[in-house]
Amino acid sequence: MKPVAKLALGAMMLMMFVVSASAQTDISVKGVGGKLGLINVSDGVGTTIGLGGMVDLGTFAPNVHFMGNVDYWSKSKGEGSVDVSLRDIAFSGTVSYTFSGSNKNLLPYIAGGLGLHLLNAKVEVGSFKDSNSETKIGFHFGGGLLISSSSNMDFVVDGRYTIVSDADYLALQGGVIFKIGK
Repeated sequence: MKPVAKLALGAMMLMMFVVSASAQTDISVKGVGGKLGLINVSDGVGTTIGLGGMVDLGTFAPNVHFMGNVDYWSKSKGEGSVDVSLRDIAFSGTVSYTFSGSNKNLLPYIAGGLGLHLLNAKVEVGSFKDSNSETKIGFHFGGGLLISSSSNMDFVVDGRYTIVSDADYLALQGGVIFKIGK
C-alpha cells in the first residue's frame, strides 16, 4: 500500500472512531440516486464514462454523513491486432464532512472511504485471448458540492481519486439523490 494511502486510511479510521463515539447518530436509508461522469484511469489507459448508484445512509454526527456506492467503468483500447480492455465494478462506503455556511442549499464537503473493487483485464492479440479478474480493496478521497433543490431531491457534483492496485483513477461525476421519508 502506498504511504499516502496508509496515512489517509489511518486518518479515516480515526475520524470514524471519533464520530462513532457521538450520541447524535441517525443511520437509516435517507435517499437513493444515480451518478454519471468522466473517469481518467492512470498509467495512460485513458478517459471513459463511469456510472453508479448511491444510497444516503444518514449521519453519524452533525455534518458527518455516510453514503453507500456502486460504481462501474470500462475502457477498451485497440492498436493494430492488439485489443486491451479494463473494467472495475466497485462497492464502497464513503464518509463525508459537510461544511455549514450561510447558504443551506449549497453545501461543500470533503470525503473518503473504502471499497471492494472487482477488476477485470482482457487482452487479445490476433487469435490469442487472455483474461484476468481480481478483487482488490481500494481507498478513495475527494470533495464536492451538495445542492439541495427541493424537499425531495438533491444534486451532487464531486471529484474523487481512487487508489486500487494497478487501476488508480480520478472521477469527476454529477448525480441526483431522491430523498426517502421526507
